This record gives sequence, structure tokens and C-alpha cells, in this order.
Amino acid sequence: MQLGQPLYYRRGPSTGTAELATSDRRYRRTERIIVQLSATQVPERVSAELLDRTGKPMAVPVTASMAEKDAVRWIRSELALAPLAAGDYVIRITTERGPDKLQMLAPFRIVP
Repeated sequence: MQLGQPLYYRRGPSTGTAELATSDRRYRRTERIIVQLSATQVPERVSAELLDRTGKPMAVPVTASMAEKDAVRWIRSELALAPLAAGDYVIRITTERGPDKLQMLAPFRIVP
């Protein structure tokens, strides 16, 4: 199994319910960050967690799911940014299939 590069999206007051693709990895606390990765095979398990700038896991829930759209398998994570302070963070997305375990890191920054 292989994973593609992370694609970043944002959703918030300025976008309504729409998810807008972005190349800017700076977010505000009023937004939600969505990260998607393509996968070559269907994983058995998908999980995501938030890490602080030192790599320590944080107790903030990150939803992780898998979907198929237009014949592409997408691994998706979503995080509400309201409980976080300004700073640098990483979403670690983990996929497992049999003995194979892959992780992808998706860094981002929350700005004031």
C-alpha cells in the first residue's frame, strides 16, 4: 500500500459548509482543517492524532475515515481548531493493512 501527498482543505466562517482546497498551511482557530491522502489499496484501519511541535500526542480528537470518490480511495482526517492556541502542529495519519503500517505527517500552523 502507498499513500499520496497530503492535500489540505479548510472550512470555516468564510467558506460556510464548503471545503476549499488550499496551499496555505496557516489556519485560524475559527476554521476546521481537513487533510486527505490517496491510497493505492483499502486499509483495514485508519487513525489520526494531533501532535504538538515537539511530536508529543495531544488529547484533542481528530476524526479519520476512508472514502472512495471517482475511483480513488481517500484517507481523510478532520480537526476543529477552536481548542488550540496559535502555534505549530502536525496531524499524524496512520493506515494499517495486515502487517503493513504507514504514517503520513501533515504539518500546519495556527495564526492569531
